[in-house]
Amino acid sequence: MELSGRPSPAEFRSAPFSRSWDSYNLTWGVESYPPLEEVRLLYRKLNMNETYQKPGKWHDVILQPQNGETFTHVMSYNIRGLDHGSVFEAIIQAKNRYGWNEVSDLYQFYTRGAEPEMEDMELIASSDTNLSSLPCRTALAAILAAILVFCLAETH
Repeated sequence: MELSGRPSPAEFRSAPFSRSWDSYNLTWGVESYPPLEEVRLLYRKLNMNETYQKPGKWHDVILQPQNGETFTHVMSYNIRGLDHGSVFEAIIQAKNRYGWNEVSDLYQFYTRGAEPEMEDMELIASSDTNLSSLPCRTALAAILAAILVFCLAETH
């Protein structure tokens, strides 16, 4: 255990499936006693077909957090202009007066459209993110995501 004063890694709170075709409201929480000074959001589209998965270029958004009185800082950002029926990845990093925290776990989210097939979900779950500090997605996460897609399709 290290006592540094830096913020904890961000934890995502959003549901993975967007209600919109071309935007996604990303919500996360960061624990930090000192106020946050800056938050960095990076997101990218995953370009996929049946034979390969290629990550797109990272989009970098710098956010100024609101000063809060609480230990847990909850923030949201609405990412607009996304392609429909697509898969995206995001990571968050936050800074307080003691420095930057560790990069968050990689988070995947989906815009509405042609819902991903089970094979696509397995591809996503087993992808190599080229960021060695990020954990791999498990087969269980892929199965749960596929069940969620099925349930969402049944309600519309």
